[in-house]
Amino acid sequence: MTNSIEGLAPMYTKLKVARSGLFCALLTAMMGAASAQEAPSWLRESDRLSQQAQSALQAGETAGNATESIVRLGTAPGNVMQAVVTAYASCDALEQSVTAALRNDPQSAYDVVSAASDLQNCPCSADNVWPHTRIESRLRAPSRRFEAVGMGVASNCVAVAASAAATQAPEQAKAILAAVIGDPSGRPGTDQDGRQIVDAIGKSGENRDGWQGESAGKPFALTRSESNCEADRDATDGFGVIAGWNAKGEANAENLGNAAERCARKSSDLVISSYQTDGTDVNAVELLNNTAVDIDLKRGGYALEIYANGGSTPAQTVALDSLIPSGSAIVLAGKNSPGDIRAKAQIVLDDLQVSDVNAVVLRRGLTGIADCSRVPMALGMVATSLGDMGEQWLDDTAKEYEAQADVRQIDAIGAVGMTSESWLGAKAGMPVTVVRQESQCEGDANPADDFNGAPGWSVSAGVSASSLGGMEGRCVNAARDLVISEYQNDAEKHRSVAVLNNTGAQVDLASAGYVLEVYSDGAATPTSTIRLKGKLANGKALVIADEDAPADVKAKADLVTNELAATKINAILLKRINVNSARACQADIIAASRDIKLPVELAAASAFAPSREPRTDDALGNRPVGSEIASPN
Repeated sequence: MTNSIEGLAPMYTKLKVARSGLFCALLTAMMGAASAQEAPSWLRESDRLSQQAQSALQAGETAGNATESIVRLGTAPGNVMQAVVTAYASCDALEQSVTAALRNDPQSAYDVVSAASDLQNCPCSADNVWPHTRIESRLRAPSRRFEAVGMGVASNCVAVAASAAATQAPEQAKAILAAVIGDPSGRPGTDQDGRQIVDAIGKSGENRDGWQGESAGKPFALTRSESNCEADRDATDGFGVIAGWNAKGEANAENLGNAAERCARKSSDLVISSYQTDGTDVNAVELLNNTAVDIDLKRGGYALEIYANGGSTPAQTVALDSLIPSGSAIVLAGKNSPGDIRAKAQIVLDDLQVSDVNAVVLRRGLTGIADCSRVPMALGMVATSLGDMGEQWLDDTAKEYEAQADVRQIDAIGAVGMTSESWLGAKAGMPVTVVRQESQCEGDANPADDFNGAPGWSVSAGVSASSLGGMEGRCVNAARDLVISEYQNDAEKHRSVAVLNNTGAQVDLASAGYVLEVYSDGAATPTSTIRLKGKLANGKALVIADEDAPADVKAKADLVTNELAATKINAILLKRINVNSARACQADIIAASRDIKLPVELAAASAFAPSREPRTDDALGNRPVGSEIASPN
């Protein structure tokens, strides 16, 4: 029905212009009938989510329609997608469910794609994903260059979910990227540390007298009313206890633990259902899970923040570790709370003893470390799904992350915007080795200086694997940072570069954010960016070699990459991206977004070798040459 309503909208505009009262009345009636769509007979609101999904399957409902119907009940789209995909157990169901979920709520893209990574049994195998990326062959689209992106089996569902999400909600591409790599700061509504407010009582930054009034400093209890079962996700807004809360001038155990009976309507997340204080310390906080799924507080990264004395930053943060079943509530009490309250509590905490509390905030926070190895897959799948907008999105993403990062040039060989002939002279295009002189052991931090004549460098004809890393131990004085110590170019057949650590301490290249930018043909923008990884000991050199290098060069290399394959290299810059902890995988995203070639083809962990190219007359689900989600027949 959604498509029908959307299709009627332009017609409605024309009829309004024509001022035809009869047609407008008829159209209004049609739209009203469409919006008043009844729930399907298989859907019972009282059923658990898993049972709702099973009922849809047994009724012959499509995965997409099942998702839309259940989401209309107010259940979180990510939870619905998980239940539907688990019940239907097919990769088609995943794609349909993600599409349907975001059709109803595009803002849930982060949570839906994140939920795909938590699927217990991913129904998408390598032979599902392979033909999905080869859809151009079936449509006879013009051939473009593909770049293989490695992907483990566990990432299959994430890749399909990201592709479906970016196709349905391209405006959410940034959130989808963050979800794939596990960067919580990309979730809409999070603060700079990646934390999201789930619910709040009181007001941060304002003394408790502002909302407790005469009750401040006295025993006081708040109980959520039946008409107020959705959360307050703004801890700084005005908090009037009259609206949506029942306030009492006493604190006791009478109303604790029965919140589920008061809230019949489903919520999208946890809510704080009760708060009690003895006038000084927090006695109890009750949390209600009125969603359709069980919630693991530890896995979700939930925490209580206690604000005191009118403060705008928490005086105490309490990490929560418990499982709250759907439709249940748990009570958290302080160790000094009265005995009847502690008897009702599932969790007794030492950390609730905070005086003059002005706000209690429930947050869902950082749940783990982002998986930066997924960056190429994430960027590639999202950008490919964006079609003609993909290249521009990659460029915008790189610029955005660069603007938010502290990017500093550490060293350079050559000059940006110049040709290699301008500093190599007659040796340009010939086998050449450029080695840093021992008197020049500090880096060149000026990206705009003149490199004519290669000052501080020795340029000689020929290349040799034996000299790679030869600067080790030759720089007596410690340098402030890493330096480029050598560059070799075998007449454009292969190239190699060495980076020396003479800082006096071991350097973790990845966590410190080091990258090499390669410039060619006199370009002012990098042709490729190489993300440096590993730990580089003091006094040692990291050797990076071209994939076309001979065996003896590769044997000395710590990193072999095709990112040195550019011809007529005029400059190589060593840069350091000081990563903002709230933007996970920042350096990886900057590097990969410059290098991805679209459209992307996934290289599955367990190779799937089709017997031939897919054809337009292939049967749906013909596994030897194609599969479920591949066929646009």
